[in-house]
Amino acid sequence: MKQKIPFKKLVQYVCKRPGMYTPTGSFYEVFSFFLGYIEGNKDTPISGESWSVFNTYTCIKNGFPTKYICSYVFDSFGKNDEESIKLMEETILEFTKLKEIMSLKEILSYAKTNFQYEEGEVESIFRKFDKALLEGDKKIIKSLIEKHENANILWKGSYPSDITKELGQISNGQPIKKIYESEDKTQIKLITVDFPFPIEMNLKNGSWKINAKDIIELRMEKIKNSR
Repeated sequence: MKQKIPFKKLVQYVCKRPGMYTPTGSFYEVFSFFLGYIEGNKDTPISGESWSVFNTYTCIKNGFPTKYICSYVFDSFGKNDEESIKLMEETILEFTKLKEIMSLKEILSYAKTNFQYEEGEVESIFRKFDKALLEGDKKIIKSLIEKHENANILWKGSYPSDITKELGQISNGQPIKKIYESEDKTQIKLITVDFPFPIEMNLKNGSWKINAKDIIELRMEKIKNSR
């Protein structure tokens, strides 16, 4: 009878030689391998309820909104499959070690206390834009975005003041994460809980401008579907 490989050892083996365990050794193949393994083995350190906490822990540690799945976090940080696999390995082993000495609730508390993502100028500009969207503030929105023929949809109407305040508090409580920066540092991409896609910002004439194309198209689609 074959002896079962300890989960930590399995993680190390697979991440060290991913091509031996998956067809091509790509990051998403390795991630799918582990996903299938923990589904079939309910006693791993990241199975069951622990999987949800592991996802949240990964997001908090890397400054992502907590609604994201860990695979997106690993893939966003890695410049290639090798880096993404390495980050996944380190995070799984780190979480496993914490779980040996902490409850799931304590792990989340530890993450929130020890991993603080510092926001910079572009994040601050986007928060200003996001607040202006809720309030329908045409002046501020126009000053922060690149020109677009349908930009007026961004300031058409606004939420009631009480709802605006509540939504603003929810938005302010969620992190904004920079996931891309061009080599010449004139373009960045952010992710935020408010939108299901990265937000592109470009440095033009010394000022950061938001490319609101995807946001405009999202609003136009919502209006179309509501009719």
